[in-house]
Amino acid sequence: MLNTPAMNQLTEPLAAALDLHQAGHMADAERGYRAILAEHPDHVDALHYLGVVLHQRGDNERAAQLLDRALGLAPHDTACWSNRGMLEQPRAGGSGAR
Repeated sequence: MLNTPAMNQLTEPLAAALDLHQAGHMADAERGYRAILAEHPDHVDALHYLGVVLHQRGDNERAAQLLDRALGLAPHDTACWSNRGMLEQPRAGGSGAR
């Protein structure tokens, strides 16, 4: 894969947002993902992980919309499918293992 300046402009902000997310700084991570999407509305990873943040905040409806959009752009993204599936567990009313 080529490493171009345009790719670095996306990779660095995404890495920073992911670091914030993993450190539990959800509001800062959300701002980072939204900043990426403001310039690149079809950025699959930003859509995916913003959806995860919204799910963690309890906004499952909006989370599902973002994850569905990401999956429409990258239908073979297994991590995104996994996170999308987690949204369905509470809806199903199941008491399965968590």
